[in-house]
Amino acid sequence: MIQRIQTLWMLCSAIIAGTVSFFCPLARLTVTEDFSQDLTGWSFLPLGVILMLVAVITLFDIFLFRKRALQMRLMTFSIVLLVGWYLLYGYAYWQLWQEADNSGLILNVCIPAALPFCCIVLNYQAFRHILKDEMLVRSLDRLR
Repeated sequence: MIQRIQTLWMLCSAIIAGTVSFFCPLARLTVTEDFSQDLTGWSFLPLGVILMLVAVITLFDIFLFRKRALQMRLMTFSIVLLVGWYLLYGYAYWQLWQEADNSGLILNVCIPAALPFCCIVLNYQAFRHILKDEMLVRSLDRLR
């Protein structure tokens, strides 16, 4: 289980998704030069919940190493969830940007907002390696 490279990809993805979900700022709302507020997963709960769900699914997926077909489906589902996270993030940012523009506030995107994209890449890498394992097992079954 641990010796497989896809386990490392999934573990890194789960750690990134878990830390970004509630602890890292996703956007910064600046009122004045002296006061700014960071918007995190706690500020906009659906974003945090989606990332925590991705982290839990990915951690759960590590222990399904004997069921590769289910592992691939769960990896695909987590990638779809992360794409949905970006769609929701874009919509929330657009709404906040319109409100900030009308009231003279400044809204900036923070660097941790790009980390879920890293999770997409890591999950895709894990999916590819799971698929390689499945193809190897099928080819060995044909030889028997």
